[in-house]
Amino acid sequence: MFLIDGAAIVDYPAFLCALGEAVNGPGGYFGGIRLSSLQDCSHGSFGATLPFALRIADVEACRARLDGNALAEWASQRLASGDYLDDEGKLWLTDAIRDGRRQSRSLLDVVVDVLRSHGVTIEAEVTDART
Repeated sequence: MFLIDGAAIVDYPAFLCALGEAVNGPGGYFGGIRLSSLQDCSHGSFGATLPFALRIADVEACRARLDGNALAEWASQRLASGDYLDDEGKLWLTDAIRDGRRQSRSLLDVVVDVLRSHGVTIEAEVTDART
């Protein structure tokens, strides 16, 4: 099992850095700004053998930073830079912008969906701030 401290996540690059270090040690890599690179790493050839589990401690802190606004911003950047393969990818990004602005989907939701689709088990740990 690999562990990420969700309270330390300030943005998507920080999530990727934390994931890379959890899986591959200090300075480790496990995906870049494109979702396709996260998908590539999730196939098991970048330091982790599938299936594996990932625990996100303090997932609510992580979700607060990788929220719908973060998804809309990330997708807008991908769209503006032409970072999609085809019309289907362009439509997916357009839908992600809309969903993010509506807060109906978060960037964390998208990342978790990618990881789960490749057989990664996600365990979310909610930290109770009252304790």
